[in-house]
Amino acid sequence: MEEVRQGLADTSLSDATQANLAQNTSLQSHLRQAHEHAPVLGRSGGSLRGKCCRLLAPLAKPVIEQLDLFHHTVLRVIELVAGTQAEAKSKLQNLEERLQKLESKEQPPRET
Repeated sequence: MEEVRQGLADTSLSDATQANLAQNTSLQSHLRQAHEHAPVLGRSGGSLRGKCCRLLAPLAKPVIEQLDLFHHTVLRVIELVAGTQAEAKSKLQNLEERLQKLESKEQPPRET
C-alpha cells in the first residue's frame, strides 16, 4: 500500500516525457505562427503566391462566376423538382380517389 501511495505522490515527469512535451509544444507554436502568417503571404505582392493570385485573378473570375451560375441553376432545378414532386403526388392521390368513387358508382352490367 505504501508503494501505491508513493507512486501517486510522485508527479514528476520523466526526461523522455519532458523532451517529447517540449518538442510537441514547439511544433504547435510553429504551426500556430505559420497559420497566423499564411493569409498575409497570399495578400502581399512580394510573395510568389501573392503574385500568382494577382496575375490569375482576372482569368479565374469568369470561370468562378460561371460555376456560381451553374450551382444556383442546379439548386433551383432541385427545388423545383422537390416542389413539383409533392404537388404531383397529391394530384395523383386525388385522381385515384376520384376513380375509386366513379368505380363504386358504376353499376355491374346486366346479364340477359
